[in-house]
Amino acid sequence: NVNIVYVKTNKYVNSIFRFFYHNLSIKFIWPIYLRFWNQAAFKVASKLHKKNKFDLVHQYNPGGFKNPGYLWKLETKSVWGPVFGLHFFNLRLAYAQSFLYFLKCIIWNSANYLFRFDLYVINGAKKYNKIWFGTNDTGKYFKKFFNVIGSQVSEQSISNTENINEYIKGKSNETLKIIWVGRVEYRKNLKLFLDICKSIKSPAKKIEVYILGKGPLLHKYKKYWEKDKSGVNLSFLNHMPRNKLLKLMEECHVVSFTSMAEGNTSVIFEAMEKGLIPIALDSHGFSSSISYNMGIKINPTDPYNIIIQNYSNEILNISKTEVLEKYQSNLINYAHMNSWEETIKKHISVYEE
Repeated sequence: NVNIVYVKTNKYVNSIFRFFYHNLSIKFIWPIYLRFWNQAAFKVASKLHKKNKFDLVHQYNPGGFKNPGYLWKLETKSVWGPVFGLHFFNLRLAYAQSFLYFLKCIIWNSANYLFRFDLYVINGAKKYNKIWFGTNDTGKYFKKFFNVIGSQVSEQSISNTENINEYIKGKSNETLKIIWVGRVEYRKNLKLFLDICKSIKSPAKKIEVYILGKGPLLHKYKKYWEKDKSGVNLSFLNHMPRNKLLKLMEECHVVSFTSMAEGNTSVIFEAMEKGLIPIALDSHGFSSSISYNMGIKINPTDPYNIIIQNYSNEILNISKTEVLEKYQSNLINYAHMNSWEETIKKHISVYEE
C-alpha cells in the first residue's frame, strides 16, 4: 500500500531556482535548492509521523552526499542511501584534456573536501542509523572523513540474466566490436579512449569501434581522430535511440568506459545483459559494478601514457578468442550476482540490520 505525498518549496525559492538554474545555467544552485526542498519534506514527514508513527524512514539520495536531509530527526529507525558524489577528480587525467577543465576539477575537489566540515553533512553522516553507499569511493571517504562505514549497494542492476548465454552465442568472433557510449564532454573523457585506440597499430584481429553520443566536444574529437588514425576501424555514430543501441549491443563484444567520474551507469548493466564485457578505469561506480572477473579494470593512478598502454594491451588481449571466451564464461556464471533479485536482497538486509 503506497501513498505518494507531493512536496514543494515555496514559490519564492522556486522562482529563484528557475532563474539561476534554467536561465543562467548556474548548476551549483541545485544542491542549495535541494536543502530547501528537504526542509519542506521534513515538515511534511513530521506531520505524518505525529499522526501515524513510522517504523522506518529512508532518505533517498538524488542530491548526493551534500544533501542528507533531516529525516534522522524523527527519532525512529532511519536509513540514508545509496549515497554518491564524495569523490575527487583525477587531476592528471583532467590536465590531459584541457587546462581549463583541470582548473574546474581543482575547484570541484576543493569544494568536495570542504563539505566535510559542513554541519548539515556531518549530522547526516553521524545521526542516521544506517548508511549505504552507491560507490566504493564514497564509502571510502565517509570512513576517512566521518569515521562512518556502511555497505555498498547499487541502485542499478541487470534486469534479465537468463538470455546472456544466447546473446553471446549469437556474436561473431571474426571481428572484435567495441562500443563507447556517453555524452561527448570532458567528464566522459573520450580523448583518453581515442588515445587508446590510436595506440593500437597492428592488431592480430580486426577491431571495430563505435562511438555513440553527442555533445559539445564531438566536432573537436572527430578532427582529433582524423589527425592520426590507427589500426582500429573507428566510427562516430552520434546519438542513437535506446532500442537501436540495444540492438547494436547484441553484435558487440566489449563496452569501454573512460569517465572521469561516474556512478553506477545503467549502460554497463544493459551491456552485460547483452553479453558485452566491460573495460573501465578502476574508480567510482566501476570499481563495484565490475566484479567476479566479469570485466577488466584499469588502474587510473598510473601516468597517462601507462594508462593508455595498459588499456590498449587489455583490448589486444581480449581480441584473442580464448581470452574473450573466458570473460564471457565468467559473465554467464556470475551475472546473477548483479541482478535485481540480489540487489533487492541487499537493500532489504540494510533495513533488517
